[in-house]
Amino acid sequence: MTNFADCAHSKIAKVLANDWIAKDTMRVRLETPEMTEDAVPGMFFMLRNSGGNDPLIGRALALYDLSHEEGWVDLVYLVKGKLTTSISRLVQVHYSASGDRWAMALLPRLANI
Repeated sequence: MTNFADCAHSKIAKVLANDWIAKDTMRVRLETPEMTEDAVPGMFFMLRNSGGNDPLIGRALALYDLSHEEGWVDLVYLVKGKLTTSISRLVQVHYSASGDRWAMALLPRLANI
């Protein structure tokens, strides 16, 4: 079966954790039970700031880990540019209705399976 990006859907996700795991490398854990149902290795999540349009283009981050039972996904990223630097500043305690909300689009595997 081949999947294409037009099958993507988006969701606002809560930041559960955002930890340094190596030099310039962080892991962000996002609560998104609806997206873990269909998630499998090889998928990408397009991450962008839902509170604005700077930067305008989101970033595709590969799925690192997930829990179907608990409804979270882990994405690992290098802190390099404007978007990843802003992601690195997110912490769980700052999440609120007007705070750190991130829009994610789940992109299916773009390959034959």
